Amino acid sequence: LGNHPIGTLARASFQSFNTGDPVEVSMCLNIVLETAYTNPLVVALPQVAAVNGEHAMPTAFLSIQSDESRHMANGYGTLMSVIQEHDNLPFLQESLDRHFWHQHQSMDTLVGVLSEYFAVERPWAYKDVWEEWVVDDFVGSYMSRLSPFGLKPPARLGEVARFVNDMHHSVAIALAAMWPLNFWRTDPMGPADYEWFENHYPGWTKSYGGLWDAFRDMSDPSSARILLQELPALPAFCQVCHVPCVVPSIHAPETRIVYGEGKKFAVCSEGCEWIFNLNPTIYSGCANWWERFDGMDLADVILA
Repeated sequence: LGNHPIGTLARASFQSFNTGDPVEVSMCLNIVLETAYTNPLVVALPQVAAVNGEHAMPTAFLSIQSDESRHMANGYGTLMSVIQEHDNLPFLQESLDRHFWHQHQSMDTLVGVLSEYFAVERPWAYKDVWEEWVVDDFVGSYMSRLSPFGLKPPARLGEVARFVNDMHHSVAIALAAMWPLNFWRTDPMGPADYEWFENHYPGWTKSYGGLWDAFRDMSDPSSARILLQELPALPAFCQVCHVPCVVPSIHAPETRIVYGEGKKFAVCSEGCEWIFNLNPTIYSGCANWWERFDGMDLADVILA
């Protein structure tokens, strides 16, 4: 996992769980990840497993969620102890905005891809689950109790909503295209899948159907081709979140170039550009996936 692009993405997401001062760590882990995002991951995703005949995952995850509830309370207590001092508000707001964007990039990608592209039966569309748990529950309920203290909902909530409608579709086909690197099998999409996606995400067939057609055709080893070879260029990986720079849509990525420590880096979005520019030194020193394996043969990368 550590040598796969998903491992690099996970490290970038998890680093803030244990680096920084205690309030910063609590904002990232207890408040943003565990309060906003473990419900889609630990409550909603097991529903997908259950309807597809996998019952071990719901048993384990729903047990985990009871522990997550305690962590949420820890975060709320920490936040309430510092938010009453008005001078702390600018720091808390920036921290919330920063971690909300970063965790959205990783968690919405992860849960969206797993729930819709690794399931035969799909009980819901991820965008609807995100609306329920992140917008209605976290922003509408949790954040509303903090508004009297001056803490506002994440500044890029509208941008996150726009990305949630598309980004996991783009990342799913990008991961399928790089299948020689993966430690899982991605099945081709069939007519029933196309119908489901089109019903829940109008325009999906036009945007992604042709790419999945090509993936299905090349899934036969006799074709001697992989979809990765058909792309006009290999996507960069964001220097902040390490998601492939194919978001929000593989057809209209919003990649930007930033500068730090005398080097140029690609970032996937305005949100990640903002985070990078807050502290370029932190992000300039982290090698992205292409840098780690630059100059190596694909076969050697697969075996690494």
